[in-house]
Amino acid sequence: NIEKLYSSSDPSEINSTQKSLQEIQRSSYGYDLANSLLNTPLKNCKYFGALTFTVFINNHLSLSNSSSKDDDEINNNTLHLFNLIQTDLNQNLFIIRKLLSNLSQIFISNYKHYQNPIDTLLKVILSLDGLDNEHDIERTISFLPEDHVNLILVFYTILIEDISKKLDSNDSLIHSFIYDSIFEKFNSILSYLNHLILDSNQKLPSSIHSLTLSTINSWVSYISIAEQISSVRYSHQDVQNIIQFIFIPFLNPSFASLPIEDMDFDLSNQSISVLTEILEINPSMLNNDSKNFLKSLFFENNHWGVHFLDIVVFNNDNREIYQDEVSTFINLIIIFVQLDILRFSKNLLEGDSQHILSIIIKLTDIPGIPIIEESISELLLGFWEELASIFVDDEETFKTYFEQLDNQSYVENFNLEITKIFNQVCSIYWLKIHLIPFEVLKNSKSEFLNYRHNVADFFILIYSLLKLPFYENLCLDVTNNLLLAESNPEKLINIEATLYLLFKINEDCTFYESQSKNLLPFTKIIFENNLLNIYNMLPIEVGLNQYHYSTLINYLSSCQFFLKTEIGKNYLGDIFDLLFSIILKTLNNDALSSLSLITSKTILKICQECRTNLVSFLPNLEVILIEILKNQQLDHLIRQRLFNSYASIAQCLKDPNEFGLILSRILELINQTSLKMLGSSDSLNEDQEDYLISILSCVLEIGKGCQLPDEPEDLYSQSEQLAINDYWLNDNLHIKNVVVSIIEQYSLNHSQFSQNSTVTERCCLILKTGLGEPLHGPFTFDNDTIFQYLITKMNQLTNVDSVPHIYSLIETVIIINFKDLDDSLINNLIEKVFTNHLQLLKSDPDLIKCSIDLFSTILERKPSLILMSPIFNEIVLAFAIEGLNAKETFIIKSVLKFWVNLISLKKGKLPDHERINDLFQTNEIFTEFFLKNLLKSFLTTSRSNLDSYYPIFRQLIGKFPLVLKKKLIYILANDHEIINRDKISEKSLETFINQLMVTRGQRSANEVLKKFWLAVNGLIEFNQQSF
Repeated sequence: NIEKLYSSSDPSEINSTQKSLQEIQRSSYGYDLANSLLNTPLKNCKYFGALTFTVFINNHLSLSNSSSKDDDEINNNTLHLFNLIQTDLNQNLFIIRKLLSNLSQIFISNYKHYQNPIDTLLKVILSLDGLDNEHDIERTISFLPEDHVNLILVFYTILIEDISKKLDSNDSLIHSFIYDSIFEKFNSILSYLNHLILDSNQKLPSSIHSLTLSTINSWVSYISIAEQISSVRYSHQDVQNIIQFIFIPFLNPSFASLPIEDMDFDLSNQSISVLTEILEINPSMLNNDSKNFLKSLFFENNHWGVHFLDIVVFNNDNREIYQDEVSTFINLIIIFVQLDILRFSKNLLEGDSQHILSIIIKLTDIPGIPIIEESISELLLGFWEELASIFVDDEETFKTYFEQLDNQSYVENFNLEITKIFNQVCSIYWLKIHLIPFEVLKNSKSEFLNYRHNVADFFILIYSLLKLPFYENLCLDVTNNLLLAESNPEKLINIEATLYLLFKINEDCTFYESQSKNLLPFTKIIFENNLLNIYNMLPIEVGLNQYHYSTLINYLSSCQFFLKTEIGKNYLGDIFDLLFSIILKTLNNDALSSLSLITSKTILKICQECRTNLVSFLPNLEVILIEILKNQQLDHLIRQRLFNSYASIAQCLKDPNEFGLILSRILELINQTSLKMLGSSDSLNEDQEDYLISILSCVLEIGKGCQLPDEPEDLYSQSEQLAINDYWLNDNLHIKNVVVSIIEQYSLNHSQFSQNSTVTERCCLILKTGLGEPLHGPFTFDNDTIFQYLITKMNQLTNVDSVPHIYSLIETVIIINFKDLDDSLINNLIEKVFTNHLQLLKSDPDLIKCSIDLFSTILERKPSLILMSPIFNEIVLAFAIEGLNAKETFIIKSVLKFWVNLISLKKGKLPDHERINDLFQTNEIFTEFFLKNLLKSFLTTSRSNLDSYYPIFRQLIGKFPLVLKKKLIYILANDHEIINRDKISEKSLETFINQLMVTRGQRSANEVLKKFWLAVNGLIEFNQQSF
């Protein structure tokens, strides 16, 4: 069966075999089974025997029943196993590891009674080797063969890692025992090994050296955790042997003359990993001497670190061969310098700091394409960011520091040094983000572009540090290269890199006008030096050119702060010519579709931000829009963005007549285009359907573009506002009728689209665009128009996916226009869109939710609209009570919110409150029925939903305490379907009700309700039985 478990490929056979074997493992025969299996010659059986011991230990050797007999049996079987496999120890190490883990588990469970597990293992090993146990551990180790020393080290690693996984902050004794006994023995082993290597000049077998470092790594993790959760402390003296052993691979006095092939990178890499762990999680293990040693090791001539840098890191061939070793070492250097980065930054002018920085700068400037040929500059980016952040974020610290120095010359030199260092580092990263050959870029696009993004974030930080001079230098770099680019197109690669960085800085730093105003003169210089003309010479094609254009377009998008100005608006014509030429030239070219999308996004942003400067372009834009509307192959998002752009510019016209004429032409064009295509067939193919929905979406985008970008008083005089209102109220060009006609064509009249939920959604969004606008406009429709459309739509609906969009529009109307609505209008609407479709609405959880949300919104905004209605009393309340029985969490939350809004009536007037008081206090049948359903819903819900129920109970306690108490007593005493009386006594119910009423609806009611829920459901919290 065991062999079948490991060899079978049939899942059902494996499952049944596993179940039968597990039953035997857990049985009283488990111990005998383990012994038998360990005697077999088959490795799988031996390993399963070791696993069976694990089951036996977990089930039978707990603290309560451990005995010396059990320990002896385990030790005897361990000895038995050694005797069986001592001839092929390495081959069966995985079995031995499992048995050693078993010994570890026995110790952890029974450490107060069980002898030191290291001693147990030593007895077994010494017995195997025919040695006595009279010597101390150092002497013992010296007698043992390499395999058995390795075994001791493996056991130390397993033991410490197992203990680390099961650390308990409530059990400090185990940490004291480990410190006094287990660590003491390991420390003695380390002391002996250090003596062999450092004093006796002996070379350890590499397996012992490597395993010792692995064990040390486990100890480092354990010590860090143990010191956090117990009172045990490991002093510098305690860990001296650990630190000394870690340093050994770096201490070979002849290392500087060793050829690279003779350098043992395996051990040094392992030591570096352990040092990294120490510096990251417990740097206090290193005393000042150790830190000074590391500093010398890394950065001083004739030491291991500098030699490693010279022969490996700064050697292109070797660096590629030893990539992992290089990354590990560089990471350690970074962590070491960051360990006291504030002190390091304060000593920036000191010789040591200067020397260290020179090495790190040289490392940053490693040749090669980042990510693809070198990864060091990416590793060091975090270091440079942290160093820069110190000077940006700790400005007050440095101010105090300089005041204490009282040396103006030093301060000036210090600031000059900061500027010099970061300009030098930025120059390196600027070169590294230059576009790389297209064939290379294609294969590593995401990685390289992500690298550029991270470098740009660094430049944003440096701009915060070095301020305007830094930004000015970037702009001057662009202008200098622009002057050379016409005769030397290769300069475009420099321009692109700097424009990319400027785009990122602009995007991050120009939100506030005060910030962007400072950048205007430098941005002006770039545009004055023929930026656009230079790019016009560049073909729009697949390859690096598309990245050049992408960067330029993004840069133009980020310059809207400049293009708004009187000087900036002079460049808008050339910009638009360029942007629209890109869109037209990339039509029907899938490889350049991303460029078209970026371009359309930039056009939209410029039009929205600079609309007043673009009015003169409206005629040209209209011509382009007509062509774009006709082109069915154009990306739909691009088409929609351009229509929004056009409407955004037109909206800022002061004369509503002029605005109306422009809108009339473009909407009529959409109307006629739609009519022609919709009338051609009731059955459209997918491409036609997508195109027509895109045209409908253009109407939506026009509506968005017509929304006021600011408060009316900031845009128009009082007389202009009156003129605008008057114009759109009269609507002599019948523009609103055209919009409604388009909606009806799509949503009501066309058989295919009338049941299309996307079309319904777009039509509802179009009707939403004018809601809440402070002035009348082309998309501000009266409530009757909106409601009539919704009623008609609901009457013809068979696709339930459209209902949430319809109800969402009603909610929006109520939220915005509730003051202007009367109850007769709303009750008529509710009857037509809710009552008449009740069975449909009950058929789908999403429809139940959106219905409840609608009534909840009415109660929140203006409860008088529905409270007195027979529909509300006869249908809506029953619907909401029924909703309490829903199983879906999203419905329950909506239903509970409805009831909270109904009881609280925050916007209710006196008649509204009287109606609710009458409902809950006078109508006892209703109150009892409601509370039964509420209690049943509450007590059967999942624990994660409890928070949603608390507010409704608290509202009831606060508003209707007497009625609630009376009904709770009656329901809990008489309705055995709600509560199993075998679990809850009458006294417990009485206690619950009294405790609940005492809270008076305050937050303390939450805890009472939770405890009651736990008790009813037979659950316990914090080891305390509720009630």
